[in-house]
Amino acid sequence: MKWSELSKASKEEIKELQNKNLAKMIRHQIPYSPFYSKMFKDNNIKFKDIKTVDDLQQLPFTSKEDLLATKEDPAKSKKFILQPDEKLIKKHASKGMLAKIIWGKIISQDVKRKLELEYKPIHIHFTTGRSTDPIPFTYSARDIYYLREAGERMLDVAGVSRDLI
Repeated sequence: MKWSELSKASKEEIKELQNKNLAKMIRHQIPYSPFYSKMFKDNNIKFKDIKTVDDLQQLPFTSKEDLLATKEDPAKSKKFILQPDEKLIKKHASKGMLAKIIWGKIISQDVKRKLELEYKPIHIHFTTGRSTDPIPFTYSARDIYYLREAGERMLDVAGVSRDLI
């Protein structure tokens, strides 16, 4: 839905869109997250159990402690990076994507590029906040696109003109 339509949508239309997008994210992204896959498993939650925004109440909160490196797990924050592998792709990818993948080999450069845009980290931010350890946040090309889109929407809501620099 275009922003011009979304900004005028009813509460019910927005919730329907949120539920649709959440279900898609849970099916096609969360299974590739080592952290969230383990969290779902540890809490006996199936990916298919999360269908609506209201279902998110089943999930425990994620805190900064979950991101902080420990002596036992110095690369803890990397578990938040989506890490699709052949086995997970075959299990969780959409049928359209699977139709373009044969025996683990990507048929076309278009499919390879789509997977890279969706999952390959291309940018990283660090924050220290209240801890002394830097916390990395990685972004894929798609994440950067969504951040740009969200920024444009916030500026529009605030009434900031594109002419301003």
